[in-house]
Amino acid sequence: MSQTERIIFIDKKLSQNSNLTINQIVEKFEISSRQAKRDIEYMRDRFLAPINYDHKNHFYKYSEKFSLTDSSDNNTLIFKAIFDNFSNANGLKPLSSSLISQGIDYTLDKEAKELSKKILFLSPIIDLPEKNIFSIVSYTMKKNYCIEFIYTSLKNVKSERKVQPLRLVNDGKAWYLIAYDLEKKELRNFHLSRMEKPKQLLIKYPYIENDDELESYISSGFGIFMNTKSYIAKILFKERAAQIVKTQTWHKDQIIQFDKNNLFLTIPFSSHEELLSKIFSFGSLAIPLEPKDLVNKWREEILIMRNLI
Repeated sequence: MSQTERIIFIDKKLSQNSNLTINQIVEKFEISSRQAKRDIEYMRDRFLAPINYDHKNHFYKYSEKFSLTDSSDNNTLIFKAIFDNFSNANGLKPLSSSLISQGIDYTLDKEAKELSKKILFLSPIIDLPEKNIFSIVSYTMKKNYCIEFIYTSLKNVKSERKVQPLRLVNDGKAWYLIAYDLEKKELRNFHLSRMEKPKQLLIKYPYIENDDELESYISSGFGIFMNTKSYIAKILFKERAAQIVKTQTWHKDQIIQFDKNNLFLTIPFSSHEELLSKIFSFGSLAIPLEPKDLVNKWREEILIMRNLI
């Protein structure tokens, strides 16, 4: 089951003044204890859920009255705005009238429902895959089959790939398949829009799934879905840019430091191109300081743009 279902379960139990143990979550969803603890930390970090742990009796509980689905809780309004707008932006409009949306509406009173229509979540441009590609990849994952396909690289080179599909991930812009490459014998990611002629293979899964390894791979750096290596960048943001970035989370392991009106962001990243596009969006108010190759590419792009004038 998905993390959303687990979070709803945890919240429901705790909001009913019930005590909840890690074992209850593990047995209910057949996940590891580490994953269950990460779900609880996620609720604390993202939704500010007041979850306390009773060390003496070994259970979790809410320290005060709280519920993610409470009609008086602004988190529900935010979630509904993101859900409805994201569905529409991705061509999933019928989904907005599904049981999911109805379930969200059920937790809101009339005034809150009207207010939710005035809250907009403007998602970025989405690169949607072909329905046939998405369908076959999903089917092979469900049936535990491997899959082969023709893949076009960023350098426009086509190659035949045989992989064990593991996760479908959307990074806010495009869909990617996280898979175990049968030839290279390592985890790789593939942009679904660059996949052609997918075909299932009746091959047993050679890779034994490891939630911790997959999570580490997926979250290893900004732009991971364009590269598999991870680096560390340090970026200087000045004036207005500093005020904007201080409220943003680019990566869960980022470090933010302040010096007068300047902000220094240290962040893991995997794609020079993607990180540079983010830096350039702030114009002259953002300057990369490390690593050297990122700084050099930043300077090269500036010279290219200058020569266009």
